[in-house]
Amino acid sequence: RIRTSQGRHWLSVPRQHAGLGQALTEVGVVDDEWRRRHLAGLRAAYGMAPFYEHVAPGWAEVLQTTGSLADLTSASIRWSAEWLGAGCEIVRASELPNAPQALREAAEAVGAETLVTLPESAERDAQALGMPVEVLTYQEAERRQAFPGFEPGLSVLDVVMNYGPASGKIVRAGIVSS
Repeated sequence: RIRTSQGRHWLSVPRQHAGLGQALTEVGVVDDEWRRRHLAGLRAAYGMAPFYEHVAPGWAEVLQTTGSLADLTSASIRWSAEWLGAGCEIVRASELPNAPQALREAAEAVGAETLVTLPESAERDAQALGMPVEVLTYQEAERRQAFPGFEPGLSVLDVVMNYGPASGKIVRAGIVSS
């Protein structure tokens, strides 16, 4: 979700229609000029943001990812983690040995001892895994954005376009774990 002078907008990726339960690796991305529209929307929303010129080329590369929705999602997560200085390894379950299908199998494959999860799924995840969970919540602080006022819940692009290399520090300041 991004914010323009006309309000909030969702920039979505058109995909091939898939049945319920279909793996993201099997969902193809439809090439109908959405990449061009996405970049134009970002230029309209963030063209005057302090780090637009530094961020936009890398994001344009992410959008050139072809293949499945899983491929595009992985590329965007890796890009975000790099800009936020996450300093972690990002692994797709489908790339692990025996391509685990369930959360428990993926946790075992990477040798996880604790699962970091969101409040809404903590109880379910703890029961499914039978391992300790650390609940992660995010309390977004009001900050400068491209337009007057503050709109919470925008994409990571919002903070990166406005704060560049300081984005990770800003995001980490809002993380609360228990």
